[in-house]
Amino acid sequence: QQHLDAGEHDAARATFKNLSDEFAEDGDLITEIGEKFLQAGLFEDAASYLQNASNILPGSAHVLNRLGIALRRMGRFDAAEEKFRKALEIEKNDPNLYFNLGRLYLDTKRWGDCVACAQEALHLEPSFTQATQMVAYCNRMLKDAN
Repeated sequence: QQHLDAGEHDAARATFKNLSDEFAEDGDLITEIGEKFLQAGLFEDAASYLQNASNILPGSAHVLNRLGIALRRMGRFDAAEEKFRKALEIEKNDPNLYFNLGRLYLDTKRWGDCVACAQEALHLEPSFTQATQMVAYCNRMLKDAN
């Protein structure tokens, strides 16, 4: 983490590679490494580790969600959508998963799909402020398009 905080990305990559090689079957560790890269904005690195973690922990909606976020941030929208949908198959009642899928639809200007996801997030968590804002924004976009 110190290397990432200092902007020493290559040193961080080397340290994390050594850790992940030594503990190659530790899905939680691999996920945590992916999280650290995701938080640092190093989305390619994050996606690589999170994909590996997803292979180790195939039933983890959390890992699929985080991988979807990394892929969305990289502009790989089809792959991200696939990961979010797989996560929703595992965890149907997580408003954050619907919100993140909606965020992808916002990025791709699929306003109706975005509204539907945000509304489902609100159904599950009525006080989800960002989902309320997403619905309002997408409804404005839909109105402007007509």
